[in-house]
Amino acid sequence: MHSLLEESQTIDITEWVKEGDVERALLAAAQERSRLAQEGGEDEEEPWIQDPLEGFLEELQATAKVQLALFPTINCWEVPAFLQFGDFNECPRASIHISVMKHWSQKYGLELVSMSHCDWFAFVAHPPKNRAEALVLALEHIEYCPEFIVDTQCQGNVEALASWLLHASYWPFWWD
Repeated sequence: MHSLLEESQTIDITEWVKEGDVERALLAAAQERSRLAQEGGEDEEEPWIQDPLEGFLEELQATAKVQLALFPTINCWEVPAFLQFGDFNECPRASIHISVMKHWSQKYGLELVSMSHCDWFAFVAHPPKNRAEALVLALEHIEYCPEFIVDTQCQGNVEALASWLLHASYWPFWWD
């Protein structure tokens, strides 16, 4: 756990996003949207993205089983270190989760609400204040979790994601 926390301190999120391949994620999103449209899987009547809080509460109600874990920390961003969360499919390694959560905790007041084997959900006290900040955050989201832009109806549109982030106080992340 301590080595993951130490490794996370060496990661500069701004540089990590710059080094990433956001264009690849956007291309993958466009290809997935095209595939879904050809299969008739797109429902144009749905909102751009389901309210994450509503989806979380529906899932909680449907399972009727909740597991609660307590960790010896006051920092939500340390939880991925305890769980060694990540490093499967396109899910980043644990040190990236720690760095991203810490960055967003400091900048946006992010607090972890839930975490499962393949996803996590957070409350955000201070969403971005303006369009420019929201666009930067959208690029961070795309690099961190390409599934988000693929599985929502923003259709690979960074501006649509940024617009949503301006008002979103709950952020979902998932990796299949």
